[in-house]
Amino acid sequence: STQSRSSAASDVYKRQGMRQAGIIAAAGRYALQHNVERLAQDHKRTQKLATALEGLQGLHFDRARVQTNMLFLQSPQMPDLANYLAQRGIAITAIGENSRIVLHMQIDDAALQQITEAIQGFFTTSNLLQYVKQVYTKGSTYQPS
Repeated sequence: STQSRSSAASDVYKRQGMRQAGIIAAAGRYALQHNVERLAQDHKRTQKLATALEGLQGLHFDRARVQTNMLFLQSPQMPDLANYLAQRGIAITAIGENSRIVLHMQIDDAALQQITEAIQGFFTTSNLLQYVKQVYTKGSTYQPS
């Protein structure tokens, strides 16, 4: 009957779901056994990144929220920043003016330095260009020598 086939299919689906849960649990168990101590390195690197980005004009984040391996940033220039970083092989999750940077075991000190310099470079260059554009459009009498 249709009902017994439906019930049998449901039983198979449930067993497969449990098998998938076991695979996910095994990955979680491995991470807890092998990566918890190493995770502290990601937290320290995130703190280091936050310190390096503090005070950049046009970039905002809540320093009190920097407690894990994630850094949540806000900027009106976020879409441009995400594109700029992507061109340099750095992926961030950006939605509108918000982004999330997640540091993980594949981000070592050299990669952290590259990320830091790229973000600093974007905001330094971007802010300089905006300033020059503002000065130029206001009809400044400044003449380079």
